[in-house]
Amino acid sequence: MTNRLPSEVPPAVATFLNLCDEIIDAKLPMGRLGTSLVKGKLTLYLGDSYLQSDEEQKIDDLKHETGHFVLQHLPRCGERDKIRFNLVCDASLAYQGINITLPTDVTFDKLPCKHGGTVPPSAPEVAYDLLAENPSGESCGSLIISFCDDTPESKAKLAIIGAIIKAKHPDFLQFNGAGNEAGTGRSIPEIPPQPPWIRSVLDYLLKTTRSLDRRRSWRREHRALPDLLPGRSRSYDIACRILYDASGSISQELSAQFLGAIANTPELAGSDVVVFDTKISKPIPVNNIKAICDKVEEMGGGTAIKKAGMKGRLLTVPIVWLTDCESGDGFPPPHDTVEIWCVSGSANHPHGIRVQVD
Repeated sequence: MTNRLPSEVPPAVATFLNLCDEIIDAKLPMGRLGTSLVKGKLTLYLGDSYLQSDEEQKIDDLKHETGHFVLQHLPRCGERDKIRFNLVCDASLAYQGINITLPTDVTFDKLPCKHGGTVPPSAPEVAYDLLAENPSGESCGSLIISFCDDTPESKAKLAIIGAIIKAKHPDFLQFNGAGNEAGTGRSIPEIPPQPPWIRSVLDYLLKTTRSLDRRRSWRREHRALPDLLPGRSRSYDIACRILYDASGSISQELSAQFLGAIANTPELAGSDVVVFDTKISKPIPVNNIKAICDKVEEMGGGTAIKKAGMKGRLLTVPIVWLTDCESGDGFPPPHDTVEIWCVSGSANHPHGIRVQVD
């Protein structure tokens, strides 16, 4: 019985184990660990695959299960498909550095998005809605076999576990302070809080997109009738185009967070990205963050902002630049609609709106 639990576990895991009312060896149908929370009594089940693992793997398993409980993934599943929800919850834990060794690690850049590309880093509820119909990948299985009732005692136990571990071990989760409260008091901190510059860009784009939508609704003129009739005036159906300077100084981590924020905003989810140096790439859907980052790695020579603007901008489509504004060929003339320059440095932008990237 001495090898059921590792001799030493991380402090947050030790706290979680102490809050379990019972720990039982069990033949689980799937998954390495499972839990049940009934009328406030928390039982942790140790599956055969867990019990047969080495000490290091057991620690990983217990950290992973602790993460599920701190983030209260099980009650958040609701009526969603448990297999699919387990996948996105595992990806959100991996994004916070709490991974579990499986035949195929579940990470956001391996989960296919139903719109193409991969699911951007996001809270499980958002990632679930973006997930393709038949995603590949093997989850930990914990959320599939676990059970939590809806009694006041269980809700209180969940809140207590989350509050105690967050208070005693604030470094256990990378993004512990982000998110908001809902339902039983559960927190949703799976993605880091947006820096002010990202929020500013989203605000500008949303105002512009809604304004353009209103104007596009009454643009087409009829020969027989003097009034305007409904109709779209632009030939492109994307919310905005992002021109990404491959040789700029914005880190890929920060850029991925920005692209994920765009992809997770319904009005902007149809946007695309053109990566440039002295050449320009073909447009890439904003939700395919891995493909965008791969293209940035592939490019990165000089910087030709004028060329990128002249060839990459679309009429009546808002433009967002991610750049340090250090150009080898100057700058294009002003755009015909909103143009936002996200500048990572002190160089001056030529026109439009400047948003400083810290």
